[in-house]
Amino acid sequence: MSSPNYPDVYAIVPDVSALPLAMVLLQSLRSQGVSAQMHAGSGDSMGSMKSQFKKADASGARYALVFGEQELAQGQVAIKSLRDGAGAQRSESLHQVSEWAHTLQSPH
Repeated sequence: MSSPNYPDVYAIVPDVSALPLAMVLLQSLRSQGVSAQMHAGSGDSMGSMKSQFKKADASGARYALVFGEQELAQGQVAIKSLRDGAGAQRSESLHQVSEWAHTLQSPH
């Protein structure tokens, strides 16, 4: 039996202005073997955080990457666990992706 192909991460982008940065970070993660999905907003809206978190959960991803205004102002992205039951959250530097990308990969 093969297991479903769930993404490792799902990007939550509360504001369209964070989209270019989110795209660059996701591309960097993908180049390091992390599978990533992102909510496709419509028009100039990305949808509410609540609806994006629902989609992240439904995607089966292990982690949500939250590109919030506060995190980005500090040069960071929030990483929230979606599967550990506790919803543990940490922040990581946008400029040191190669140092933490491997922690997002599903065990094979």
